[in-house]
Amino acid sequence: MFQTASNFVGLNFLIHLHFLYNCFIRNYFVSCAVSYWKGFSPHKK
Repeated sequence: MFQTASNFVGLNFLIHLHFLYNCFIRNYFVSCAVSYWKGFSPHKK
């Protein structure tokens, strides 16, 4: 019983971690791309 409960909690935690990780990576990538574009854009005055 305890093993099943611990497995469920672990799985739940991994799923949340996976979503948070994806969100963080996506946001980090977007902010990096935006700052890169702003810094090195040929249209920059």
